[in-house]
Amino acid sequence: MKNEDEISVYLVGDIGYYNNHTQNIFNTINKECKKGDSVVLLGDNFYPSGVSSEKDIRWNNIKKLNCKLPIFPILGNHDYGDNPYAQIRHRSKNYKWNFPYFYYKVNILDYDLFFIDTCILQPNYSNLTEDILKTRIFQYENEKRDMMKWLEFELEKSRNKKIVLGHYPIISLGIYGINNDLLPLIKLFEKYDVLMYISGHDHNLQINTIENKESSYSLKHLVSGSGSGIYQYLSFPQENNSQSIFFKNGYIKLVISKGNKLIIKIRDEFGLDIHTESI
Repeated sequence: MKNEDEISVYLVGDIGYYNNHTQNIFNTINKECKKGDSVVLLGDNFYPSGVSSEKDIRWNNIKKLNCKLPIFPILGNHDYGDNPYAQIRHRSKNYKWNFPYFYYKVNILDYDLFFIDTCILQPNYSNLTEDILKTRIFQYENEKRDMMKWLEFELEKSRNKKIVLGHYPIISLGIYGINNDLLPLIKLFEKYDVLMYISGHDHNLQINTIENKESSYSLKHLVSGSGSGIYQYLSFPQENNSQSIFFKNGYIKLVISKGNKLIIKIRDEFGLDIHTESI
C-alpha cells in the first residue's frame, strides 16, 4: 500500500500543562509520523485560562513541542478563560497551526472530520457559564445556531465516512458520566450515519460503543484527554478499570486507509499500544 493511501491522525487532548508527559507524546509522534499525517488537539490547549493574544508568551509551549505535522485544534472550556479568538487568529512560522474557526471540516481520504465547539453548545457546564461565553464570543447566540445549522448541512451533503470531534464527551466512562445536554447529538449522528465521535475533557483514554438496539445504529465514542494530566484510577469504581478506559498519559492514533477499515490504536506516551481495534 502506498503511503498516500494510509494516513494517521494523532488525537491528543488536554495538553495545557505542557509537562514531561506532553513532551514525551510529541517526541513519540515526531519519531514515527510521515508526510500526510496530522495532529488533532481536542481542547484545553492552555491551562488554566487559554491565551490572551496571538502573541502571548504561552505560544512558546507549542513551539517547544517541535511538532512536524499540521495541527488541527478545537477549544476546550479552559481555553475560554481569556481570548478564544486568539487561538483562531494565531499563525506561526515554527509550526502548522490550522484553526479556521470555532467549527470546521477536514477531509482525509474518504473520511470527513467535523470539528465542533461543545462549549458553545453547552454553555453552563464545567467552569463556564452562558454569561461568560457571551463576553467571550461576539453574538454568541448566533454562533450557537449557525454552528448547528452548519453541522447538519455538512453531514447531509457528505458522501464520505463521517467523524465528529468536540471537547466534551457525550458519554464518559470516567468521572463525567452521561452528558444529558449533549445526548441529542446522538440522534443527529444516527440520522446521518456518523461513524465516530471523539472528545477530550476526561483526563484518561477511552473507547466505548453507544448502540441503539432498535435501529442497529452504533456510534464509536473515543476519549483522548490525557495529554498532560490524568485523573487517577483510584477515584473510580473498580469495574471501570477495564479494557474500555485506561488511566495513562497518552494519545489515540487513527490509521485511515482508503477503502479499508479504520484502525484505532490507544497508546501510552511512549507509543506502546495498550488497545487496538478496527471498525
